[in-house]
Amino acid sequence: MTHPQGPLKSLLGPKPGTALPAPASFQAPALQEASISIPQTSTARSSSEVETRQGDAAIRKVHFILNSKGGVGKSFVAFLLALYYRHLREPVLCFDADATTATFSRFAALNVTRITLMEGTILNARRFDEMLEPILAEDAHCVVDTGTSSFVAVSHYLIENDVHEQIRLSGKKVVVHAIIVGGSTLKETLNDLYELARQLPPEVDIVVWLNEHFGLIKQGDKTFTDMEVFKQNRHRIRGMVHLPLRTAATFGEDIKEMMARHLTFEEAVASPDFTLMAKQRLRIIEIDVRKKLRAIL
Repeated sequence: MTHPQGPLKSLLGPKPGTALPAPASFQAPALQEASISIPQTSTARSSSEVETRQGDAAIRKVHFILNSKGGVGKSFVAFLLALYYRHLREPVLCFDADATTATFSRFAALNVTRITLMEGTILNARRFDEMLEPILAEDAHCVVDTGTSSFVAVSHYLIENDVHEQIRLSGKKVVVHAIIVGGSTLKETLNDLYELARQLPPEVDIVVWLNEHFGLIKQGDKTFTDMEVFKQNRHRIRGMVHLPLRTAATFGEDIKEMMARHLTFEEAVASPDFTLMAKQRLRIIEIDVRKKLRAIL
């Protein structure tokens, strides 16, 4: 087992599971309601890096979804990544390491491996090592959904053990996904992104998901790309995927029903339990996310 220690004080925090203090450089003012929306596009790196990204698209990726806050959509992001590779007919291994909810592993069609990494607040390093074996050995993309309670411990393990380098030597690349949400948890999710961008090795790419399910992502009158956390770390961000706020009574209920039944988009569209318009709305969401992922992966 591994106990977080060493120079990663600001990432590790006073206690596992405790919210990290926000850096002074982007202290969040009181959140305000506003009607300005983030453009519904994916933002990739600068144009000088486009050629590199296109060549990079052929490399197998190992995706870790990391956030210290529960309920922000980690399992949904893992679900979308797995479906993206399935649509491309590329092999993908899926792992559910969320000790609390284990939502990802309930999707039978995705063949997700359930793994318990945490023993209380301590990471079982041997189990993490066991999970890494197929990730390193098999010719496939990988998606790892981590739990809220393991954010600090998993982040520490990745950094301390140079996991990105071992994965690079296996011919793959690590991509970490950070989810930003609106509403009362905006500041906490911004802080997670700041710490990940500051302390993960530069070889690790970061993808930011802007999830508006709980409200628009704004600090006062600033949208995400105007915030200091983005300006200071834009060179670390591979791309952004915007999940716009849609009508709750239609799109929201359709997604909620699909996820509650643990169905993929394909299964939901084939199911007689969804109306024709519900199926159409699910197709709209699936195609929108797929297009955004194609632009950055």
